[in-house]
Amino acid sequence: MVFLSKKVSGEVHFELLDLLGRKALVHTDIADSADQFTIKTKDLATGMYIIKAIINNSHFTKKVVINN
Repeated sequence: MVFLSKKVSGEVHFELLDLLGRKALVHTDIADSADQFTIKTKDLATGMYIIKAIINNSHFTKKVVINN
């Protein structure tokens, strides 16, 4: 699982991309003053991915390693 901590309210959108830019997972949630989000990654292959998050119209990008 991937955990992101940031206290937000409203729509939260995550995309997990492989290193070739292909979407491996897309997740959208509605947060009500949440400070943690969980994205289930158990069906993904072990490796490096890029997570793109859009939270309150702010964009965040980070490399993550999935180790299943």
